[in-house]
Amino acid sequence: VFQDLDAVPWATAEITELADRGILQGRTDGQFEPNATVTREEFIKMLVTAFEMTDTGANAAFYDVKEDHWCYPYIASAVKAGIVLGVSDNRFGAGENISRQDMAVMAMRTMQAIGMSLPTGDLLFEDAGEIASYASEAVSMLAAADVIRGTGGNQFQPNGIATRAEAAKIIYGLLKAAGR
Repeated sequence: VFQDLDAVPWATAEITELADRGILQGRTDGQFEPNATVTREEFIKMLVTAFEMTDTGANAAFYDVKEDHWCYPYIASAVKAGIVLGVSDNRFGAGENISRQDMAVMAMRTMQAIGMSLPTGDLLFEDAGEIASYASEAVSMLAAADVIRGTGGNQFQPNGIATRAEAAKIIYGLLKAAGR
């Protein structure tokens, strides 16, 4: 499907499967851009699409996401399901790249929204002390469920910006954990 997956052999099968299922799309014809960054709204679209959670009656009141914006139905659906709260009470953070720890939090909340519990475990990453308190449980649970892994050298890099390949790998892991 995509001509540019040679750089991410660790995620090629997952990206291809998710694209075949209509969950992921390329950015240009034949190009997935696996090492490009992911915005908060792009990741929410992936989650909502993967778990078929689009709710056309949902609403969101973020000043940076208007009702006519392409991502509004996905964000509103995610707000209604309790997956995302925004970066403040009235701002979603549209256009901002998503951190690895924020991606983990949204992934965990998605599993909770579908009624699935995940195992808990110890945070064994060398940089576990850098994981924000709001994200430590999510990272712990997703690591114990083998949905997320580190970036090498037993590092999680919680404040690192997630790539499209990393997001695909997590979405695939969530679907597998949920038996979908």
